[in-house]
Amino acid sequence: MPLVLPSFSLKTIDDGRYRFLDLLGSGAYGVVYRAVERVPEDSSLVIRAIKIMPAVDPLSHPAVLQTRETKLHELVSNVENVVTLHRVIRTKDHVFIVMDYFEGGDLFNFIHKHSPFAGNTARLKRVFLQIIDGVAACHKRGVYHRDLKPENIMTNASLSRVCISDFGLATSRRSSTAFNTGSKRYMCPECVDCSDTDYPYDTPRADTWALGIILLHLAVLRVPWYKATLTDASFRQYITDPTHLRNTFPISPALDALLHRVFTIVPESALSLAEFRAAVEAVDTFWMSRAEIA
Repeated sequence: MPLVLPSFSLKTIDDGRYRFLDLLGSGAYGVVYRAVERVPEDSSLVIRAIKIMPAVDPLSHPAVLQTRETKLHELVSNVENVVTLHRVIRTKDHVFIVMDYFEGGDLFNFIHKHSPFAGNTARLKRVFLQIIDGVAACHKRGVYHRDLKPENIMTNASLSRVCISDFGLATSRRSSTAFNTGSKRYMCPECVDCSDTDYPYDTPRADTWALGIILLHLAVLRVPWYKATLTDASFRQYITDPTHLRNTFPISPALDALLHRVFTIVPESALSLAEFRAAVEAVDTFWMSRAEIA
């Protein structure tokens, strides 16, 4: 459930340096506001996005999660396709994370409002390769996101630049038994609805699987299943019928073949991010031709 906090609209923090404007969104762990920053050095005004979380007992588990989020985000904050984290401000009652503001909002709302790709392979490639490059750079620094989805990717108004956001569930561990971490539609089979701590899941693989769901989502504005378990009829059909994706979505043979290499139930045979990137670059089109649809 989304976190409920008192309204911060028109309130200020840090001796008036930041003034909150309007609420941009809310999640289970915090809310995000659009805010204006008055830069003391030259008195200029800059629009920021500020995530607000309630202050918690420093010795509690929520405090560990908050610290992990800010530390891991700071570690990748200067990556080209990661939202820049400028400051973390702590008060008696709240934690404020000051970040770059993206006027296009999150990618989920952007694509469902504007349908920006609509058969434009080059544009979809440009956007998706930025996402995969951002994830690869995070992995190189030992940061694994675990909640990749269009809602956690920000875009400018022209969709020329996209950046990964929200490191609230990120980890520095390459394997994890923190199952069901993230959003079910984007989880790999080893992570969703599991509880066997003898078989931890690979966190880089979890991010790669989520990228596959994102790619299909960008192409057709839908996800292939609710969760990657055999109790899910769509996923079960995908496992038993190799033509399922093409029978369900108007995707090209090239995209279909690529997704099968990502959505493998054998983690060891999954594509690496470098292989994934090369395969995306090699795709001639992401969609069926009119003749194929007919």
